Amino acid sequence: MRAAREKRPMKTIHAGLCAAFLLCGGAAGAGAQSLADASKADPAMKVSTADFAKAAAASDQFEIRSSEIAKEKAKSAELKEFASQMIADHEKSTKGLKAALGDKMKMGAKLSPKQAAMLKQLEAAKASEFETLYVDMQAHSHMEAVMLFRTYSGNGDDSKVKAFAQETLPVIEMHADHAQKLVASM
Repeated sequence: MRAAREKRPMKTIHAGLCAAFLLCGGAAGAGAQSLADASKADPAMKVSTADFAKAAAASDQFEIRSSEIAKEKAKSAELKEFASQMIADHEKSTKGLKAALGDKMKMGAKLSPKQAAMLKQLEAAKASEFETLYVDMQAHSHMEAVMLFRTYSGNGDDSKVKAFAQETLPVIEMHADHAQKLVASM
């Protein structure tokens, strides 16, 4: 009975993320709008360069660190490959952001409290729960990153950082789509 209770939050997270993807139009199926189509929409709000840099750097660090854990703990070769790609792409993103910012501001890579808590969850996850938890977290964090990059690429106030966001957005959308497919396959 205890094991059933411990698995329930995972199913809730999984179901919640699936619902979020359906509402955001990212789900595959008849009549569903793709993430690429949604990227054509105008951003809903503005994000300052400083806030964008802080959030993008933290997002990259979360993706890298969570994927390093996945390379160690995941059993699935597909997830290990996905994790390796996340590490490579987010390390490239970090370098691109630093180059775009130049000397204008220091880029901190401090994780948000939410990201730090999610890393602790991944580190503590039992083998039977790890893969589902990792994939759910990847889907959620990439959905947030798509919104951040889409917003800044549409309304950013620094031309170099805006160009970086516009160049990086398709990669993040591809990650979000891949994570969504992994969620659906679990």
